[in-house]
Parts: sequence; structure tokens; C-alpha cells
Amino acid sequence: MAGKYSFPGMWGPKVLIHTRRHALPVTTAALGQPVSLELWPTTGQLLVPVVAASPSNLSLGPWGTLGLDPATLVQLPLIFATSCRSTVSMSIPNTSSLRGRSVYFQTFVLDPANPADTRLTNWTSDIIQ
Repeated sequence: MAGKYSFPGMWGPKVLIHTRRHALPVTTAALGQPVSLELWPTTGQLLVPVVAASPSNLSLGPWGTLGLDPATLVQLPLIFATSCRSTVSMSIPNTSSLRGRSVYFQTFVLDPANPADTRLTNWTSDIIQ
């Protein structure tokens, strides 16, 4: 099942977690290294990944909540989803003053075929090592 993880659990033989609206970290943010998030879009969707230095809590109505501070937000390169699994990566600068600081990620998912399905993913953060 694309976009779903299956875990054995105490609620029966399996617990399914839907990942379609999530950006999940697959690497740790570290100085001078790339950090990656995995996304499970529908083929044909346009992904607009963004990164910020601080969090926010700004409601954007039916699109969801922007969890990144608009004042520090930077857009990463756009991704056109050609499969049901995409990876978004960015390099963390090798600047020692960034060690111990948090970095925040979120993705805006645009669906040209179904504009009503346009949304923000969850936001996630990591502390730069």
C-alpha cells in the first residue's frame, strides 16, 4: 500500500498509519550534510517544500496550518511527483553557529487535477547536529 506503514500493534494484528499528509524525516540534520524528508503524494501533484528557522501556527483555512514562520521561510526547489513516493533534500551549511539550532520543514501539496485536494503537510523539525 503506497503511502501507508503497517506496524504490529496492541490493537490487533496491524496498525495502519496514513502518510499522505505527512513529511517524514529520513535523515538527521547535520552540519555540511544533506537532510531529507519523504513525502507520499499522488502522481501528478506539485510539491512546494519550504524550510524555516522558527515555527509558527498560522491557519490557512482549508489548506491546513502553516507551521513555519513566514518571516524566515525559504522555498526549496519544486518537485513534480512522478511516483507515489518523493524525497526532498537540502544541504545544511557547514557553519558552526548553526549547531544546536532547530530547522523546520513543511510541504505545500498542489493538485492540478483536483484543486480541492490542495493542502499543507504536517510540519516537522530537527536540531542541527
